[in-house]
Amino acid sequence: MSASETHNQKNINKSIEETFPILQEVAKESLVAGKSVRGYVSTVFGCPYEGNVSIENIIRVSETLFEMG
Repeated sequence: MSASETHNQKNINKSIEETFPILQEVAKESLVAGKSVRGYVSTVFGCPYEGNVSIENIIRVSETLFEMG
């Protein structure tokens, strides 16, 4: 998961918004199975395509992942 839209597109060929439901399903199934879930956010210190990434994007992506468990 990237905080940068362009990096997320080039990395997994999906927008940030398209990625959330997929990760939500994986997290849900993992938690139901008694597994722990860990997420990582790329490009929080800058993006090779966009340069600086806004703190608002970083917070939004991070908070959405935290809400998934």
